Amino acid sequence: MKKRILSLLLVVAMVLGIVPFSSVVANAEDTTTKKIALGTSGVADKDFVYFGNYNGEDIKWKVLDADADNAGEANGMFLLSEYLLEPSGVPFDNDSNVWQHSDAQAWCTAFAESDAFTASEKQALKSVSKSDAETTQYNIPWGTSSLADEKVFYLSAEEAATYIGANDRDEGLATTTSGGAAGGWWLRSPPYRHTNSAGFVIEDGAVGDYDVDYTSPGVRPAFNLNLESVLFSSAAVGGKSIGTVGAAALNSVSEYTDATKNWKVTLLDTSRTFIASLISGSSATVAAGGSISIDYSNAGTDTNE
Repeated sequence: MKKRILSLLLVVAMVLGIVPFSSVVANAEDTTTKKIALGTSGVADKDFVYFGNYNGEDIKWKVLDADADNAGEANGMFLLSEYLLEPSGVPFDNDSNVWQHSDAQAWCTAFAESDAFTASEKQALKSVSKSDAETTQYNIPWGTSSLADEKVFYLSAEEAATYIGANDRDEGLATTTSGGAAGGWWLRSPPYRHTNSAGFVIEDGAVGDYDVDYTSPGVRPAFNLNLESVLFSSAAVGGKSIGTVGAAALNSVSEYTDATKNWKVTLLDTSRTFIASLISGSSATVAAGGSISIDYSNAGTDTNE
C-alpha cells in the first residue's frame, strides 16, 4: 500500500506541469517530515485556509471543524471567515428575521456564485441542509433556523457557541476587517421572543440581537469545503513548483521549510478524466531514466494549461 501511495503521488506531481489547479493555503500543526500529503491530512481545527478572493484580497478562513461539515457529515470541512468581508452597511432584512428569503441569505447566495471563487473553487463549495432547533445560548432564547441546500451562510447562535465559544467575549467571537477595524457581525438565528430582530455579535464579542434593518453589523460568512474535491496538500512556500515548458517543467517537491506552516491544497479539476482514473487506484513505478505515458484528451489552451 505504501508503494502504491508513493507511486500515485509521483504521478500526480509529474502531471502538475499540464494540469491547471486551484490552491488554498492552510496552517498545519506537525510539518517536520511532510513534503506532500494526500487530501487535507495537514489541516487541523483552528488552522487557517485561504480560499477565494474578495475585493482584490485573498479570503482567510478559520477551520471550525477539519473533519466534518456543520451538519456532521464527514466529507466536509467547516470554515468561517476570519475577518469581516463587509464591515457594515448590510442589514439582515427590511422586515423579517427569518433566514430563508432574507436579504442576508440573498447576499450569501450571490457571494457563492460570484467571481470571488474560481470555477474549481465553486465546485468545492459543499451544499448543506440542516435545522437548528430552539435553544438558549449566551443567556438568550433563540428560535429555529434552517439551511436548505446552501453553500454560504451565516452562523447560527448554536454554531457560534459550539465551534467558537459558549460565553460572551470568548476568543474568536470578536473580529475585525483584514485592515484591523473592529466591527460586529450578523448571526442567522432569530431571538425567540422577537420578530423584528436577528442575532448579532457585538464588536467586543458579546452576543445579542439588533433590528433586522440595522446597517451597522458586518458580514462574516461560513461555508463547507467538499473534501472529495481536494487532491493533496503541500507547502505553500517552497513546495510544488513548475518551470517553463520543456525539460525544466517538472520539479521535485521541496522539504517543508515555511516557518508559518502554510500549506496549499490542490483541488480536483473534474474536466480532467485521467485524474479520476489515477485516484481510483492505478499506480506505476518507473526506474530512473525511464518514462511513463498517460492517456489524455481535451487539453485546454488557457493560461497555465
